[in-house]
Amino acid sequence: MKIINLLYRGGAGGEFFGGLLQELDGVAEKPLHKEMNTERWFLKREDYQSHEIEVTRNDPWKVQKPEWNEKLWNVRLDHGYGFVLNQEFWSDYLWNDWEETKTIIFMPRNRKSLEFTERLAKLKLVKPSDHAQGQALLDDGILDVDQFWNRPWESMAHYFNVYMETIPEDHDFLMVDPYELLFDSTGTVGELSRIGEYLGMRIPEHWQYKICEYRLKNRSLINSN
Repeated sequence: MKIINLLYRGGAGGEFFGGLLQELDGVAEKPLHKEMNTERWFLKREDYQSHEIEVTRNDPWKVQKPEWNEKLWNVRLDHGYGFVLNQEFWSDYLWNDWEETKTIIFMPRNRKSLEFTERLAKLKLVKPSDHAQGQALLDDGILDVDQFWNRPWESMAHYFNVYMETIPEDHDFLMVDPYELLFDSTGTVGELSRIGEYLGMRIPEHWQYKICEYRLKNRSLINSN
């Protein structure tokens, strides 16, 4: 079986881009919907993210039982915050147990990129369930809230190290700046080219239009707050 892992920090557009990945030939598709007022996307999946309490407070092998497509590439998204718990499980579950893997890591290359996506996260994480999940991260000792919000550059480096310690050495990955890909019109084409080459798949031309629309709506969200 085959999996495309997308690892990203909240606010970086992971759910939106995960939906785009499902449009590629040979990739399994699942329902996608969005909240209009915040331009926040949700990709339906039956597997849990690493930081959800069903996983962090139980044996992950007993709750991580999705129905993967055995013929097509499967897209899976995760912030990776909970990789620090049961790290051996995640190395196997997301990499070692698959015949083929591809991994894309959304990682800002500079502070401008990080600050933009950080601001989007603050504007979008407004639901009571978001706050409850954040408290669960604190209760489980996964999240250093002061570092995460007040020292995001340091926090990003911390979670990148967590990613590197979890991804087995014999599995490759591609680093993509989410700001250049989704929020900067001058970088989209180049980043899409890199992604297509890494995945070995043809990127549809209409992605540029969808990304442009997504970019404008997110900038409108920022400008209105």
